[in-house]
Amino acid sequence: MSSQRVPCRACDDQNEGGGLRGSRPVFYARPRKSVNAGQLALLALSDVASGLHFSDDGSLVAVDEVRRSELANQLKNSAHDLGPSAQFIRWFFSPARDRTIFPASSVKVFDWVNNSLLTNPNLTKEWIRNVLAFLPYNPLLHIGLADFEADSRRANFLCSFGLARLPDNSAFCTRAAELLLETRPSRIRAVCGR
Repeated sequence: MSSQRVPCRACDDQNEGGGLRGSRPVFYARPRKSVNAGQLALLALSDVASGLHFSDDGSLVAVDEVRRSELANQLKNSAHDLGPSAQFIRWFFSPARDRTIFPASSVKVFDWVNNSLLTNPNLTKEWIRNVLAFLPYNPLLHIGLADFEADSRRANFLCSFGLARLPDNSAFCTRAAELLLETRPSRIRAVCGR
């Protein structure tokens, strides 16, 4: 049995390969295999996320931005009809500020990261960089990253940048001071101008 995705021939010619037909979403079909709307939606979601899909001959082809946008809108608009897949699709398309750590969780990524920053004394450079890509405005991440910076000017900039953006929150300010003390007292003097 073939595992490749092919454009759904049941769709009308103007919307070949995806769309809504009646009240059921029809995105892609697999040859000789019965699939439900949720499975079809996940196949379309892989096209949106990766920007690639399998052609009829099995080769990978790029999905253009217009098509990706159309599929994304169709998925968002039909998520309530997709059964168990709906929760994942709503999570996938949620804004970063509202995203939870996984679809069934109520813990937001932002809160989980802040808790990790406040309670974990052994943050790695890789962890901080990965999180910084997702939450670029978190001041503690900049201060923490300064500890791994070899260039003192860049380290001082990261510390100053983070300190200038600290919220008026005693837990954050305390952790910022701890991070600064860990990075060497000479940096504190440099940042404070003393």
